[in-house]
Amino acid sequence: VTQESNNAKEYIDIHVANLTVKHNLDSLTTLELFSKFNTTTSEITSYGTTNFLNDDGNTTSRTDAFNDYESEKYDFSNEIKLTRKFNKEKRLLRTSYKFSQSETSSDLILRSENNFFDTINYTDTLGQDQHQLQSLKSQSHLGKFLFREPITDKWGIDLEYMIRHNTGK
Repeated sequence: VTQESNNAKEYIDIHVANLTVKHNLDSLTTLELFSKFNTTTSEITSYGTTNFLNDDGNTTSRTDAFNDYESEKYDFSNEIKLTRKFNKEKRLLRTSYKFSQSETSSDLILRSENNFFDTINYTDTLGQDQHQLQSLKSQSHLGKFLFREPITDKWGIDLEYMIRHNTGK
């Protein structure tokens, strides 16, 4: 027979800010800027106890577990996009560049304790602690180019190129 008791607490805080600016340079050319910022903070704590009982209702062992997790994450990106239309219908030139940066840090603590009880007054305890720290950083660069040339009303040729460069540690 087992008896369990659990308790958990969770806190998450998220903030997001987005900015979009669109400017018509002339009647055929548009410049757009997109900025995004996101931050997330989270804390999760949990505690649990499990009692193992014999047929007489006496506790033979007990396990206590404690988990504590904290993390922070920041994301930031900027994108600039230039779109050029032409007098020839459906002809299009579009270029864009996007830079993204992200940073995450986390701290995890795990504790457990196992207590063993015997009817002849013998008690033993086995405990374990773990602590993990983690930090991740990344950057991304993305460039795109598109040129569309219409051949007929239903057919066209797209010339597209994309390059991406990611780094992380």
